[in-house]
Amino acid sequence: RWATQEARLILPRLGAGPLRIRLRLQPFVYPQSPGQAVQLELGGVPYGRASLTPGWQWIQFDVGPRGRSSGAVILTLRFDNAHSPADVGLSPDRRTLSAAVDGIEISAVR
Repeated sequence: RWATQEARLILPRLGAGPLRIRLRLQPFVYPQSPGQAVQLELGGVPYGRASLTPGWQWIQFDVGPRGRSSGAVILTLRFDNAHSPADVGLSPDRRTLSAAVDGIEISAVR
């Protein structure tokens, strides 16, 4: 699924221990496109930033308990850049795209 400049997911209760969040994604690229990076926030707390390279890739963030409550929590991805294929001359598609997200894995860190 394509993300715009910001993507949010509501996650169920995650527990109190440290977590590893892995994301499979690929940035929207075009000739002379700027580099792309993503920042991950959990419950409004920033946990890291990763630069993306063209093509599908897995990135991971290790997160602590800050920002988590006993209920659902919001995972936010903030991307540096988002452009529409129409604005960069690729197609008539006017959707603003930053990266495609294909998978998310969340696991406890022991």
